[in-house]
Amino acid sequence: MLKNIFISMFSLITMSILFGCNEQSPVAGGILIDDSTYVTVLTSDSVPFLKNSTVFNTKPSASYLNSLFIGSSKGFQASVLARFGNIPDSLAGAEILSATLRLQPERYVFGDSVANRLAFSVYSVNKLWAPDATIDTVSQNGFIDSKSIANYDGIIPLKDTMLSISIDIEKSCISQWFTTKSNTKSDSLIYGIALIPTMNSTVIRAFVRNTISSPAKSPVLLQVLYKKSGSQTVDSVLLISAYDGCFVKSPVQNDGSIVLDCASGQVSELGFNLSAVPKKVSIHGAVLTLQVNTSQCITGNRPKDTVITANFVDSSTANILREYYAVSSSTSTEYTFSVLNSVIEGILRRGTNGILKILPFVDRDRNRVDRLVFYGPNDPDPTKRPKLKIVYSNRPKP
Repeated sequence: MLKNIFISMFSLITMSILFGCNEQSPVAGGILIDDSTYVTVLTSDSVPFLKNSTVFNTKPSASYLNSLFIGSSKGFQASVLARFGNIPDSLAGAEILSATLRLQPERYVFGDSVANRLAFSVYSVNKLWAPDATIDTVSQNGFIDSKSIANYDGIIPLKDTMLSISIDIEKSCISQWFTTKSNTKSDSLIYGIALIPTMNSTVIRAFVRNTISSPAKSPVLLQVLYKKSGSQTVDSVLLISAYDGCFVKSPVQNDGSIVLDCASGQVSELGFNLSAVPKKVSIHGAVLTLQVNTSQCITGNRPKDTVITANFVDSSTANILREYYAVSSSTSTEYTFSVLNSVIEGILRRGTNGILKILPFVDRDRNRVDRLVFYGPNDPDPTKRPKLKIVYSNRPKP
């Protein structure tokens, strides 16, 4: 009898301990979560996180673009410099019979592809230039001759296989090069030409470019027919460009939009004001979405790029901390930076204001002139403005 009572009491105590442990754990955990950690979501729909956007031009160098762009359209102007490196030093005094410039078109066209009219003039270059030259270099007084040595005005059909175009160059320019080379024996002289668009052009066309990184491509060529002094034999020499550079100038758009010009280097800065976010919080998520203003975008005959980039600039040191990517589908009008946590944390560590520099995707956008435009943070239609969502948590004071 006593034995049965002892067993019953032991079982009751054991069950009480077991059930007591199972009940206390979730209660304690629930109190910890509910009472000491708070998760908050803030969006730019209710908090003015984004204060303004500013457009500026980075003025990329001659080495920036993958192709040569020539022409003008919709306020954009594309010019080319070519420097020849194999000028012979034994042809001073030769009779120049003809000089023909040859350029190899690519399939890209920007502007009025229906009229498809390309017009430009060719000038001799008077000053030495290097791959770090910019559009300001070309704009210097006296950089090129005031008188053109050739003109082109024509239509280049878009085909799967396109033949090179030929332009007759004024012969006196080549005679001068041959004489200069013979007298100086120097390879540090200019021997260059500039291709400058004229107002008759309705398009900007892409041409093959010769660069150090793409030596297999057909460069800009000058085919010269000549006769040496006292000779009746017609000979020829093919002058090959040693380096080609391209510069694109685009119209400035300062209406508060976020503007990205792929070729001219016109990009935008987006300003942040995070005074609504408390200090010393943990950032769990930050997403920025930009909406394309399709009515203001100008693109060529290539599909739009589905990636853009952004750099967070440390305002205290002007250093770029890291790069971010926004992705869109080919049919969507939205580009989303899905992980900007470190941008928000970086701004909060330095105060409440910061700048995100919005850029084209450099690795793929150097072969087009296109302009991509997004609605700005002060657009009259609030549904089209950039949207920023921040998720954070903090712990209340004890």
